[in-house]
Amino acid sequence: MATIEEKALVLCSGGVDSTTLLAMAVSRYGAKNVFALSISYGQRHNKEIESAKAVAVHYGVEQRFLDLGAIFADSDCSLLSHSSQDIPEESYADQLAESDGKPVSTYVPFRNGLFLSAAASMARRDLLRRASRRLGGQRLSRLLA
Repeated sequence: MATIEEKALVLCSGGVDSTTLLAMAVSRYGAKNVFALSISYGQRHNKEIESAKAVAVHYGVEQRFLDLGAIFADSDCSLLSHSSQDIPEESYADQLAESDGKPVSTYVPFRNGLFLSAAASMARRDLLRRASRRLGGQRLSRLLA
């Protein structure tokens, strides 16, 4: 039976954590086997996406983009471009201490959960597509269970 080449999909915001993970994935799998997924969610600052682009170019990986902005269109989170709220300058801990148990203005509802769900779906779809080509379209459910 043919083997499936290992690949990695890394959520890449352009920050220190995701850049480190991308570097580790490239070291382990090689740049041709790593994809950087960058997600727009209506954030105010384009610098996240611009930084992610620069990181992907630096490591020579394919970059994919996903726009989830519509999901947050009705949120008034201060981090979103359509919000009228100012972004607080206090630390997150200070914001929480002053919030009386309510979500802070920088909370983007279930943002990271949506990012992970989207990435998992894209990675699984890619695995199915590659496996189907390499295994002649055999039934793959037992391989992916």
